[in-house]
Amino acid sequence: MRLYTYMATGLVASGMLAAANAVAAPGDFRIMLSNRCGTTVNVAVRTRQADGRWRTMGWASVGPHKVRINSLNTQNRVFYIYARTSDKRNRWTGQNREGAVTRPIVSTSFRHSGGPLDGPGYRMVPFRKLTIPDGKRIYTFRFRCNKS
Repeated sequence: MRLYTYMATGLVASGMLAAANAVAAPGDFRIMLSNRCGTTVNVAVRTRQADGRWRTMGWASVGPHKVRINSLNTQNRVFYIYARTSDKRNRWTGQNREGAVTRPIVSTSFRHSGGPLDGPGYRMVPFRKLTIPDGKRIYTFRFRCNKS
């Protein structure tokens, strides 16, 4: 098992520097979520599980100017993300992006591996395809908001 160290900057609005150790087992890839916005980002993610099945989960909340360390893991380099700020001013989707997949979401917490998904706010949304670069076991996706 290899040990990787990730230096997370901007974790606290006061500008403090924080460090965290992240461990990825062989065959695992870790995804960290970094919110560079002034409001909470709510995230749904689609990852491949150890049994080869794809699972969509929502919602992970990442506070303003925070990083979720070791928030997700997957068995391969490809994963999908759909996110929005709590004020609904910013979204990260697969709309008009190559490799996007459309998957169901609901407005409450959920885990979905197949079959029907039932719940309040049901709708189909385009998830953005992301690929962890070769040679990396730990990947950070950074949410950046438009200045207004």
